[in-house]
Amino acid sequence: MLTTPHAMIAFVIFLYIPNKFLAFFLALMSHFLFDFFFPHWNPHLFTELKNEKKLSRKTVIFIFYDALAAVIITLIVIYFKTLPNFSASVLLILVELAAVLPDLVEIPYYFLGSKNKILQKYVNFQHNHQADAGMKTDIASQVAVILFKCKKRLLTLVI
Repeated sequence: MLTTPHAMIAFVIFLYIPNKFLAFFLALMSHFLFDFFFPHWNPHLFTELKNEKKLSRKTVIFIFYDALAAVIITLIVIYFKTLPNFSASVLLILVELAAVLPDLVEIPYYFLGSKNKILQKYVNFQHNHQADAGMKTDIASQVAVILFKCKKRLLTLVI
């Protein structure tokens, strides 16, 4: 799943779960739940790296804009929902980081050329357990996640 839907799910968890330690744990687990059981599309980093020996410029740009969208949405949420409470802002960032942590762990493998055996096993595990779908299905499914899971909270954000 893309970074932005993971961050949006974490935002909902943060708002609904008063215990922020539990929210952190649930956000982390939500990553695996949605990646493994919710059909979605990702840029095929594993296959691209295997076949082409490097990631394409198009893929890197796509990942950059997806991450940028997640950061911008997070900053908007912080501005409207947690400030001036600095500790709540930090907690929201930590919960959202937990939701994307499983993908962040893969950065050394995909972007820095790390071939650490443990990291390779983790990347293979992630690759083999993705609930993959075509790009059109993915865009629709991930927009649905954002709209249906987050619509109530998004509306309260702007009101």
